[in-house]
Amino acid sequence: MPFRLRDRVKQLTATTGTGTVTFSSSFDSFQDFSGVLSDGDATYYVISNSNQFEIGQGTYSGNTLSRDVVFRSSSGVSNISIGTESEVFITYPSERSVHIDN
Repeated sequence: MPFRLRDRVKQLTATTGTGTVTFSSSFDSFQDFSGVLSDGDATYYVISNSNQFEIGQGTYSGNTLSRDVVFRSSSGVSNISIGTESEVFITYPSERSVHIDN
């Protein structure tokens, strides 16, 4: 499974609970996940709404994103239980970043 990072990728999800998210609405001036990822691609993501956040690594498949590894969330280091419409976007988490010089 290839690992992909892409700029300006963001969509809404109406999915609730702790499982795989299904993408719904798009944002103007942002790309959809389906436009930059293929089935089986892994990526870093953020799920965010007014009350919660989750930063992790997931796998894209057919307009969905699995939540494979959680690095940090408003629930500690576990999946949040999404209770409201949320934004999902690709990110580059600080825990995974590489710095070449000071």
